[in-house]
Amino acid sequence: MSYAVLRAVLHALRDRLTVQEAADLAAQLPLLVKGIFYDGWDPSNVPKKIHEDEFIAEIRKNFTFSIDRSINEVIIVVLSDLRKHISEGELEDVLSALPKDLSSMLKQL
Repeated sequence: MSYAVLRAVLHALRDRLTVQEAADLAAQLPLLVKGIFYDGWDPSNVPKKIHEDEFIAEIRKNFTFSIDRSINEVIIVVLSDLRKHISEGELEDVLSALPKDLSSMLKQL
């Protein structure tokens, strides 16, 4: 289940970023997480311009397990753990590449 939620969140975030920004973010991830990040990626289809509610809906669609927490709580847990692996500068770059409502959600980390 942990793999499934990590994958759903990573792919939703990755697909919102430009090719260059996705590569910059992935470069700071641990090797195994980097593999999950790139799995199935089609850089010709990015960045997708969606907002917070669509971002959450996409994660919910790709994470089909039943859990006791809200999907928002799970997203925050995953992104908080990822935050431990990326620099402050990279986090700022990622946030600046996202729509403002989505960026605001992620700034809570």
